[in-house]
Amino acid sequence: MEKLAYYFNCDLEDFLSSGKSSYDFVSNKFNQEFEYLMVLIDEIPLYTQKVYSKEYTYYLKKYFNISFEFSYDFKNAKGWCFELYDLETQKKINSRFFTTQISNKFNDYKSYIIDSIDQLENGFLYKEEFSVSGIGNYTYKDKEKLYHILKKRPVLKEKLHKRLFDISTLVISENKIHYENFIDKNFGYKGSRFRDLSKCEWYQDYCFGIDSIVLELKRKVNIKGVYSIDSFFVEDGIHFMSEVNNRKTMGYIAFHLKEKFFPTKSFFDFILIPTKKIKNFTYDILIEDCYLVSPRENLFSIFIYGADSLNRLNDINGYLYKRYCID
Repeated sequence: MEKLAYYFNCDLEDFLSSGKSSYDFVSNKFNQEFEYLMVLIDEIPLYTQKVYSKEYTYYLKKYFNISFEFSYDFKNAKGWCFELYDLETQKKINSRFFTTQISNKFNDYKSYIIDSIDQLENGFLYKEEFSVSGIGNYTYKDKEKLYHILKKRPVLKEKLHKRLFDISTLVISENKIHYENFIDKNFGYKGSRFRDLSKCEWYQDYCFGIDSIVLELKRKVNIKGVYSIDSFFVEDGIHFMSEVNNRKTMGYIAFHLKEKFFPTKSFFDFILIPTKKIKNFTYDILIEDCYLVSPRENLFSIFIYGADSLNRLNDINGYLYKRYCID
């Protein structure tokens, strides 16, 4: 009997915003971009329409002892990032409109839904109900686009904060894993860092807030599966739960890569860099405890590295950007 294969269905938010009642997977460029990561983690057969180079599969076998196994039988495949268990529940959980009703109870700065161009102001961030990695986020300079959006549907309005850093909590069953996220000026995801946060002065307040939010989420909806809660720090405190993603996120992937390849390291970085900014692309080992894990032809190159100290981690980071990245 043929082994069950998996496909990388990271397009949950697109599906939820489409208004469709059933999910139809498509092996397109969006879903293909990071599908290899689930193979690195779980070493499972991959259903895809993408063709991988022998150079890349040889590299994975040589350095990670991982063999790519491909399947082209969709009938014998299932989604890896999420499964639909209750469409209305999953819409609520992933909806910024719904989660704002909860987060407003915990934050000094409130967010609210607007449906008119008269409510647009400078100094605010505007978000579509369903979006991912900064896509669907707008500022006042995007007002022309917001005019067109608001003619069709409402958006979320919140204060445009000066963010100090971003943090996320991965919830797997009853376990909560806290980690930092790297976010660019356009609110796009650029990577994650795992380290011991328990000695930070804000840690207890953060954990108390997240524990309370999780209890409130569970009280309002029957949430199932893996989910992540994104928050961020501002000068006067914590802004809790900017969004929730009820699927295996990049943070989930980063955590499991750390557990698999750097289980004893106290510090771990998972970094995305646009491949067009990589110079001297090579599959060879870059530096001790630093690996490239993505195919050459992908839009984003992903590097993972671990260290026993923050200084060593920063040294690796500095070397990586100086040696392999275009300024």
